[in-house]
Amino acid sequence: MLNRNIAPNVVTFSILVDELCKQGMIIKAQSILSRMIQMGVEPDVVAYNSLIDGYGLHGKMHLAREVFDVMKIKGCNPNARTYNILINWYGKKKCISEAKELLYEMSSRGLIPDNYTYSSLIYGLCHARRPWESFELFKDLGATGYLSNVVTYSTLVHGFCENGCFDIAFSLFHEMQVTKLKPDIATYNIIIEGMCKAGRFKDVKKLLSGLFIDRLQLQSTHIIGFAIHPKIVSHSQIYSTMLTTTSRRLLISSSSTLPLNPSPFHQITGLISLLHTHYSGAEVNAVVSSFHKLLRAKPRPSVIEFTKLLSSLVRMKQFQTVISLSNRMESVSIKPDVYTCNILINCFCHLERVDFGFSVLGKIYKLGFQPHIVTFNTLINGLCKDGKIGHAVDLFDKIVAVGHQPDVQTYNVIVNGLCKIGNLHVAMGLLKRMVEKGCRPNVVTYNAIIDGLCKCNQVDEAFNLFKQIKSQGILPNVITHNSLIHGLCYSSKWKEASTLLEEMLERNIVPNVVTFTILVDELCKQGMIIKAQSIFSRMIQTGVEPDVVAYSSIVDGYGLHGQMHLARKVFDVMKRKGCNPNVHTYSILINWYCKKKCISEAKQLLCEMQEDLGKPWSSLRICVQLTIFRM
Repeated sequence: MLNRNIAPNVVTFSILVDELCKQGMIIKAQSILSRMIQMGVEPDVVAYNSLIDGYGLHGKMHLAREVFDVMKIKGCNPNARTYNILINWYGKKKCISEAKELLYEMSSRGLIPDNYTYSSLIYGLCHARRPWESFELFKDLGATGYLSNVVTYSTLVHGFCENGCFDIAFSLFHEMQVTKLKPDIATYNIIIEGMCKAGRFKDVKKLLSGLFIDRLQLQSTHIIGFAIHPKIVSHSQIYSTMLTTTSRRLLISSSSTLPLNPSPFHQITGLISLLHTHYSGAEVNAVVSSFHKLLRAKPRPSVIEFTKLLSSLVRMKQFQTVISLSNRMESVSIKPDVYTCNILINCFCHLERVDFGFSVLGKIYKLGFQPHIVTFNTLINGLCKDGKIGHAVDLFDKIVAVGHQPDVQTYNVIVNGLCKIGNLHVAMGLLKRMVEKGCRPNVVTYNAIIDGLCKCNQVDEAFNLFKQIKSQGILPNVITHNSLIHGLCYSSKWKEASTLLEEMLERNIVPNVVTFTILVDELCKQGMIIKAQSIFSRMIQTGVEPDVVAYSSIVDGYGLHGQMHLARKVFDVMKRKGCNPNVHTYSILINWYCKKKCISEAKQLLCEMQEDLGKPWSSLRICVQLTIFRM
């Protein structure tokens, strides 16, 4: 063009700048823009937008902002797309204050934010682990008549799932359907994965029904979730689903587990990596058989394929079998990699042989590998479970001294171990050190400290920390509330405990069986049986099935009040509902029958106990009680 004296115009340069930026060639794009200016062609808003987007793509937000400021100085007014681009990248980089500032500036210039603007800001807040702020923004927008789209809802659902607020995520999903917005496959993927992680498989079943009603295709994400809990569908059903034409195509295209043309051993390891938990003995044998098939395969597959099978066996808690098979691998000269060694360390720690785990660590160095932080996390966790907290702290200090960067999991394991032995002062010091090192504590970290404070009867300090983490945008979960409720009950602060339960429900944090059981147990111990029965009834109404501890507490509470007919009634109800009484339940009821001199009922119950549980562990004590009360 230039050789023919055809002068490029603003469109020519804008096309070049835009395409170069899309390809990530930001330096070349900047060069073209500079040449554009040198030739006396003033860049338009499209060219500036492209360059801002290019810098954002490269994470150079200071340069993106600089271009934005330059365009305004030069009299090229930013349009809605300019603001959207910057807000989007600021959101992705968790620069929330800058994104909000631009939103206000955009409105003050008379530009109307659209779905993309608000979705970008909501995504940024969720990405920065501030989903409650995004939810407040979402509600404010709804009040002004703003119509949310599928992307906005999906972003919020994902944000709450990522932060463990599954109840709110599920509520938003339902709200989405009520407002006639049809969830797409991405929305289903997000909510199904979240519900699987939360263990809410009844909800997953409902979602699966909705998936088929909306004529959406089953994806590998769903199959993996179902495999984790066979109550949803059987393993054979999963396998059949995988073999249907459409699902198999989707599975292969969206999962690295199965290659396009899987060889026999890829098929074996691919399927086993999907169907990896809650196996029967026969299924464990099938995995072991697959392992031996790999040993006989010609050519022999790489260590990666064997490691996948060992990993599956670990998930089945077959730790001894994994150790045996790894020895078999070495006997036929299959050298382990660092991942295989990590699996072995994990097995030894589960078998309470951390010393052997350290031997495997020595092997990692001998083979010329560098251990991951995951390796050390496993060993530290093993030491803590073994009660060797001091050794765990020493190992932590050593790995930091040699240059390893502890992650949030490392700190969580150590903090939890220290809190378990009541060493809260050191745990709080470690929390401070964690923040100083730039490792952001998560809800698991704070849960350990809050639980430790409550168990040391420092409930006020626990509540101060509880308020502090909420102000930081960290969302307390059901475990946090359970610890606080237990601390309040232990301190006889029943009113505060009940208030906290109500607050949980208001914030859509659904109490679990532990929450209710804590309240029921402590109320019964204090003789407040009517209040305990009320909580117990509410537990059932909210769809939470009482466990043996809750039933035993109510039985004990009625016994304490001499209401043996009600104690027996609760005992019979729990059996009818499929919650089998344990030795403790039988002992409670027999104890109260003896104290009320109801010897025939106590003897009858002792016979039932022997039939249901075999020889009772406490039969001698019970027989002594019967003898005493006969006298």
